[in-house]
Amino acid sequence: MFFGLYDAIVDAISSAIDGVEALITRLINPRAHKWIEVNRRAVGLHEQHLHDEAGPVYEEALRLARASRRSLRVAITLVNMALLEMEQRRLDDARQHLVEALAIRSRELGEDSRTTASTRRWLAAVYFELDQPAQAAELLAVSLQRAEERFGQESGEVAAASVALAAAQVKAGDLAEAERLYRTTAGMVERAAGPRAPVTAFYLLRLGEFLVARERMVEAQPVLARAVEVWDMVGDEEALTPAVDLLVTVCRSTDDQEAAVAAADRFARNVARFHERDRARVAAALERRSEILRWAGQVDEADKLTRRAAILRAAWEKERLEDQRQEERRREATRPVVDTVDEVLAEAKLEKG
Repeated sequence: MFFGLYDAIVDAISSAIDGVEALITRLINPRAHKWIEVNRRAVGLHEQHLHDEAGPVYEEALRLARASRRSLRVAITLVNMALLEMEQRRLDDARQHLVEALAIRSRELGEDSRTTASTRRWLAAVYFELDQPAQAAELLAVSLQRAEERFGQESGEVAAASVALAAAQVKAGDLAEAERLYRTTAGMVERAAGPRAPVTAFYLLRLGEFLVARERMVEAQPVLARAVEVWDMVGDEEALTPAVDLLVTVCRSTDDQEAAVAAADRFARNVARFHERDRARVAAALERRSEILRWAGQVDEADKLTRRAAILRAAWEKERLEDQRQEERRREATRPVVDTVDEVLAEAKLEKG
């Protein structure tokens, strides 16, 4: 996730320092010119995943950015540092840097700037990871409001912002508001995109997931069935697989044996079709189908599937062990012929002359 966001920041940096602006900066503001060089070096190290080396260079870039009195350069550096810190799971440091960057960009670029919006979204993600959902929800509520004002109530941007806010509300414990957001978003998308649009099924699935997590299976079943129906109409078998997966659980909970058996069969077939090489995953899907068949009284068929799953698991285990042995042989073959420092220390004696 963060690598894609990081690439966008790098692109923004590159565009900001091209052409005439860079030339003028070099002539009239040597501190800003130095920042360009240092920040580029930090970005290069970061892109090579040399995190320990990139960190101090970013610190130097930040010092130069502050000295140049170019607040947007300060914000760029702060965001780059935060992205590095996210990769290192130093989320408290990332939070501090994004808070300052967001304040700068809100002031200099405006609340509706795409750059400001991205910074706000990234800070919300950090709050979410830090288990501070209330702070995340506060930021995401602003994002939703801005999306409504800029793109209109029935827009894809509003739908995406709504479900992001709903997820934060769930974690914050405001389940009523979260459910309202999930339901209104699913309805809005169906009105705007149409009842046969894949995006309609996507937001129905989000609502269904919420209801299943609350163990409201009777309500969840028609929602998920509707999502599967939409994906069926557009012929996207792979996309509907997560909804079918949930339907297995829901139909068993509601004691709908026929629907549960059908959903388990379809789920197992789709896993085998789209994840053929993942033998462990295919075996798990077969085991689940077997469990549902046994529950529905189809014991003989369940036993057959259990045996097929066991064969797949044995093959998967054999492959895993062989891969492990090959890795051990590779490591042994590439063992360095030069003594390590520890080996030198183990055998060497101090020389007195």
